[in-house]
Amino acid sequence: MEKTILESVSRYVDNYDIGKIIETYIDMIGPYKKDWVSIYPNFTSKDHDTHTSMFERWVLEKHFSIAFLYFHIPFCIRKCSYCIFHTISDLSLINEYLKAIHKEAYAFLTRLSSNTKVQHLYFGGGTPSLLPGNSIKTLLETTFKFIHRDNIQKITIELHPEFINSSIYNLAGSYFNRVSIGIQSFSRFVLNENKRIYVDLQKIETICIGLRKKHIQDINLDFMVGLDGQNIDSVLQDISEINKLVNKGLIDSVTVYPRIYLSSYAMANKTIYKDYLLKRFKMLLAYKEYFAKYVNWIESPMYFFASKKKLCFQPSSTINGTSTVAKLGFGSSAYSYFDNTNFRNTIQVKKYCNNITKYGTSTEHSHYLNSQEINRRYLIFGAKRGYFDYALPFTISREATERLNNLVNNFIDKGLVITNNKKFELTLLGNLFVGWIIEQLDTLFS
Repeated sequence: MEKTILESVSRYVDNYDIGKIIETYIDMIGPYKKDWVSIYPNFTSKDHDTHTSMFERWVLEKHFSIAFLYFHIPFCIRKCSYCIFHTISDLSLINEYLKAIHKEAYAFLTRLSSNTKVQHLYFGGGTPSLLPGNSIKTLLETTFKFIHRDNIQKITIELHPEFINSSIYNLAGSYFNRVSIGIQSFSRFVLNENKRIYVDLQKIETICIGLRKKHIQDINLDFMVGLDGQNIDSVLQDISEINKLVNKGLIDSVTVYPRIYLSSYAMANKTIYKDYLLKRFKMLLAYKEYFAKYVNWIESPMYFFASKKKLCFQPSSTINGTSTVAKLGFGSSAYSYFDNTNFRNTIQVKKYCNNITKYGTSTEHSHYLNSQEINRRYLIFGAKRGYFDYALPFTISREATERLNNLVNNFIDKGLVITNNKKFELTLLGNLFVGWIIEQLDTLFS
């Protein structure tokens, strides 16, 4: 299998002369020319806000639908070199932090309508599996007081396979019904190069079997491409190990993230190496080949591979934030988006805890989006996740519609997107040029 995948990848790269394309258009490739999109628009000093502004906005009306309800658990044993998230290794703050996030969540959840529905409740980090099971249980039971358990479609907890508090298993099935296990690579060398702790396949199998016994029927594994020291051979080995887990029925989906925060392996003086881009393209293509041809899994949204039965919800970043709470986040550095407004909590854990004690909430930044910014946000995040369409939240002028048509036709002519049920999906080349596509879409509103 690995040999066949490699041959297929090599043929594609040669037939489409991907190396030449990268060399010619390197300035247009990828999200490396500027900060990758995690929130739009990015906060500025003008957006610095009072500690209570998000709560003040929240209580103005009842909310009946939440796409993504998020609890941020920022604690890690150590920080991986590729990590772009706000984490902390001082575990002595866990108890203080748990009291704070519980207080924050309670303040917001108590204002919900009794029949509020949630698509996805998510414990992310950091390393949520470091926490004692009772801590997760307390947060969930508080949530269930205000949102009936049956009204929450999916509850996910992120697990680091080396750091799983044994009491977490007692919550499986009854309290959460999905797990996402961070592996990134099965190569000991690659993980050492990226300051991540190695875990072998046997341990992953044991974890998955234990979760299956607890009736967890939605197990996701996270991997990355573009890690320091990684190459096509190590990715093919990862695919081989994934295939064993798939054949044993132990996993249901795999997310493959392209590395964004780059080191000297990939860049020099803020200039990305073309060899790195070609290598990363081959690695991502190998994953696409495997899932499409060997297990018949679908990629939707971009980077998420699963059977039709386990397809992911629409990313919260592409949901119209007027009628639905796209995201409600609790904890340090957590983002929220509702009522057409971006919010971000205080980043520093200790400061967050102090603010919760003093004010009850801890908003650090907020930005109200006008109609133009909302349309921009919709297109930008859509392209980031692999598809976009004309169903913009706000009507645009005839002239802007014509410019959008011309842009899309240009993307199609270049082989960057294809049309599918009135949506425009990024191709493999489109994936490579996603940063440029986003910049071009942004010109609609300049």
